[in-house]
Amino acid sequence: MIIWCDHKNLSYFRAARRLTPHQSRWNLFLSQFDISITHKPGKDIPESQATDQLANTILHAKTLNIPSPFKFSLDDWTTDSDLLLFHKHIYIPDNKDLKQQILHLFHDLPSFGHPGIFKTTSLIRQHYWWPGLTIFVKNFINGCAACQQMKINTHPTTPPLTPIPADPSTLPFQSVSIDFITDLPLSNSFDSLMVIVDHDSSKDIVLCPCNKTIDALGTALLYHQNVYRRFGLPKRIISD
Repeated sequence: MIIWCDHKNLSYFRAARRLTPHQSRWNLFLSQFDISITHKPGKDIPESQATDQLANTILHAKTLNIPSPFKFSLDDWTTDSDLLLFHKHIYIPDNKDLKQQILHLFHDLPSFGHPGIFKTTSLIRQHYWWPGLTIFVKNFINGCAACQQMKINTHPTTPPLTPIPADPSTLPFQSVSIDFITDLPLSNSFDSLMVIVDHDSSKDIVLCPCNKTIDALGTALLYHQNVYRRFGLPKRIISD
């Protein structure tokens, strides 16, 4: 629905980020309707001039029937236009639908761009307050599908290790796995071990003292000296 209005500022009303308590109440009320406020000069909409002399009441705020002795007994609470305020912020009663509607205004609309828990809470507290506001905002955002899709996973799931099948018919040391154990206490100037395992057949282990700085040539020489002379060249080498 399009509403024509000769007051141009009203066409930007719903896009404003900072609203007075009075404007916030109207914004909350108008959010119930699928409307678009569009500016049009008054001379182009003469029909609207007929309503200027009418004293129609658009909205009646619900009066709070608070007994006088209690109404002003708490310094933190005041009333304005029959609305209850806490620290000058509109108090929201225990109404889940109303709270979710406020969350929609300050979190889901494109003009706000799905802010986080802290930012959303801060925006709401500029105008409204209710007990447990932060927890309500947290639960709402944790259940927001758009936020969960855009959220960066800081704890990615580690894929499970896939075992490498062994062939029992393979001859000893024809399929070997090679790895290194480093940063060991020095022993005869060595600080690491090259570990060679017969993967498929006997599961025997050959430990070769070395240093952490060993390179590809040094690895090949150790294998030649400790395994190749006895078992020959392997058909498969497994290493990370």
